[in-house]
Amino acid sequence: MRERQPSVIVPIDFGAFNMPQVRFAKRSGQRVAYYFPPSAWRRTGNQGAELAKLADKILVPFDWAETRYRGLGGNAEYVGHPLVERTVSTMTRSDFAAQFGMDASAPIIGLLLEVARTKLAS
Repeated sequence: MRERQPSVIVPIDFGAFNMPQVRFAKRSGQRVAYYFPPSAWRRTGNQGAELAKLADKILVPFDWAETRYRGLGGNAEYVGHPLVERTVSTMTRSDFAAQFGMDASAPIIGLLLEVARTKLAS
């Protein structure tokens, strides 16, 4: 960042790595547009206040997160979630619940895991 002086830094998620970069960028006079901010799911307290103060723009995946970061003083904009926008329901909630033996009136929670497989050389 120091050598190339990009016109804007675009960190994505992963606050443990990116927030020190954001701090450095701001001290160096660079602009920051944070896409998919870390801990965006936290809806209480002042979590995210430092990001709201430092980022020139915060691009959030959920509409409520825009309100949250704006409430912390940030320049936030709801841009949507790439996975949510690509997913299309193929059945109704009632049909889904019936197929899997669930109560359609109860909350349905999905746990999605991605398992990486590695092939060991023999």
